[in-house]
Formats: sequence, C-alpha cells, structure tokens
Amino acid sequence: VVRVSTAPDEVIARPAFEKEILEPVAAFVKAHPAVLYVVTTYGVPLKIPETDAADDDSIEKGFVGGRDFAAVDQELACIPMGTWETKGIVNNPYFQKSEPISAALRRLVVGRLDGPTPEIARELVDRALLGERFGLEGKAYLDTRGITSNDGYGYRDGLNRRSAEVFAKYGLPCHHDDAPEVLDLSAFDDVVLYDGWYTGDYSFTKDPAFRFRPGAVAIHLHSFAASTVRSATANWVGPLVAHGAAASVGTVWEPLTLGFPVSPILFDRWLAGHTLGESVAMADACLSWQAILLGDPLYSPRICAIEVPVRPQVPCVERRLFGTGPDGVGCTQGAIADLAAHLGHEELSGPAGNGDAHGERRRRRFRRGHGPGEACGEQPRPAVQAAGDADGN
Repeated sequence: VVRVSTAPDEVIARPAFEKEILEPVAAFVKAHPAVLYVVTTYGVPLKIPETDAADDDSIEKGFVGGRDFAAVDQELACIPMGTWETKGIVNNPYFQKSEPISAALRRLVVGRLDGPTPEIARELVDRALLGERFGLEGKAYLDTRGITSNDGYGYRDGLNRRSAEVFAKYGLPCHHDDAPEVLDLSAFDDVVLYDGWYTGDYSFTKDPAFRFRPGAVAIHLHSFAASTVRSATANWVGPLVAHGAAASVGTVWEPLTLGFPVSPILFDRWLAGHTLGESVAMADACLSWQAILLGDPLYSPRICAIEVPVRPQVPCVERRLFGTGPDGVGCTQGAIADLAAHLGHEELSGPAGNGDAHGERRRRRFRRGHGPGEACGEQPRPAVQAAGDADGN
C-alpha cells in the first residue's frame, strides 16, 4: 500500500503532481515490477494544467508542441518508461495491438474509480461485475453525424461509423443514427453500449430518470467530455455514470481528434475478451496526453467464456485524506443478488469451471472494498499461488 498526501481537487499543478503523486507511485512500481494496472480513485486529482504557454505551438503549427497539460492517469501510465518528454504527445507502444498488457510494452494500464459522488465511484466495480456475470443485455447505439468533409471531423466520423461493423461482428443489435443532431438516448430503455458525438454537455433530456442497462459502457466523444468527472450534469463522463453506465471514456483537456481513443478499436478488443483497460489503451495513439477511462479496468463482459489469466487481489496506492471519512464498502453479494433478482436470475453461482472460478476470485477481491482517495495497482502472480489480502500479503 502506498499512501500519498495531496489535495482532493481535480486540478493539480505539475510540480505538486510530480512530488505528491508521481514520485511515490513510481517508487512503488519500481519495487513491484510485475504491476501492470493502476487504478486512481475518488480524491486523487484528475488533470494537470499547462505549465507555461509561452512555447506552445499554435493551431497553425499543429497545436501539440510545447504543451504539457495532461491527464494524471496518462502520466502514471508512462512510469515504466523511466523518463519521457512531458511537452507534447508520447507515442503509445500498445496502440492497435491485440494482446494482453505485458511488462515488455513499458507502460501501465490505468483506470479510475471516480465520479459525481463517492458512492457512484464505489459502485463502478459492482456494475462491472454485474456485466461480467450476466452479460450485455440490450442494444448498442451508435450516433454519428453524417459528415463527409475531407478534414479531421470527416475522418473521425468515418472511423466512428465502423463501430457498427464491430457490433455486427459480435452479434450485438445496433441502432445507428447518422443525422447531425445528437440522438437522445433517454427515449430508449435498452441501451447497453453507446458510441456518439459531438456536443459539450449531457443532453439526454426526454426522460430525466433514464438509466443505462446493467454493465453498460457509454462514450460521447467531445474535447472536454472528462473536463470534470465529479458532476452529474456537466460535460459527459460524470453524467453518463450518474445515469448508470459501468464505465466511460473521455478527455480532460483539448486533445485534437487524434487524441481521442478510436472507438471501433476499443469495442472490438473489449468484446473479443480483453479487459476494458487494455482495450482503451490499445485504442489510444497517445500517452502523456488527455484520455481517461472511468471504470474498472479489469472489466470484461465475456470473462466467463474465454481462457483468461488468474487475476489475484490488488495491492493499493491510497491517498491520505485531509480529515477522516468512511471506509469503502466495495462489492457485496447482497447488492449483486438484488439486481440478479431484478433481472430474473435466481442465483449467481454457475457451473464449476475456469471462468466461474475467476469471477469468484474477483468477488472476493472487491468484497473488502477501497475507500475514497485510493488508487490500486494489480500485481499478477502465478496461478498456483494463493491470492493474498488487499495489502498484497
């Protein structure tokens, strides 16, 4: 367990980030070289502002050069590199691959358990476990804009349309809207996957009580979709999880279209059985830039249908809060059973086998839970070794 002392604000200056967060987490990773995943949680800052705009490239010169604003999670992902240039973009060695994360790739997979409230942040693991246990029940909704211009917007719209091919590949029914206006998802009650763009704030207003289906992953591409994740109404990532999504992806500062994870790559890898964290990492061309995953990075809805490595309990990197607060409640059998009854499933236990055993290990891992302001790193171990407690013992 690594405890870091830092303010709970979403924005942290780079010198404070390097001293209070990067330094202790990097020391932990160096001491535990098998760590492949890191999870930041509620209370850990979200983003680093620009340090000095004097040397920033203009839009005409490409915009990226000289800029060191970035997501905290993106900088933590670079730790295995040792050193990296913080001004501009670092090329992601995992981009477009289709293999499990490994130490050879010299990067970490980073997810975030955060959201508009600590309660929602804690629920994200429960929601992922429900998606794994019961599968994705519902329809994929793809909202593109019908753009045909030969520019970045036209290129991105064309890329996003390819998500329809991915959903068809895996047998998921898809509602594809290609009109310029944002599709109001609250008119539907079967949304389990969402891939859309492009407006600044959550705009599903037809039904204020709208909820995603259990286990849903929802992505609305906008430059500032994750400018804050601790609001249920501003931008996109926070509102999407506030309305029941298990996970979302967004950017914290202006990324340009090249800085958005490519959604058809993301959904293809994820539906093939990779973890959500791996899938987001494989879909993002950039590091030391803007994209974050809000949700359990170990989430894989087909986790009981494919051969997967043993995923042991997770050692934690914990933020020392200013003051005291309640311990995290984590995932409980009762909470899952309640929703199981709602969905018409009589019980959680399935036939014995590798997938079911893996699901049970995950339930044990999160039953203890983690509190606000924590971050967790996964340290894989041989399958023959017994899982330890949450401190890695």
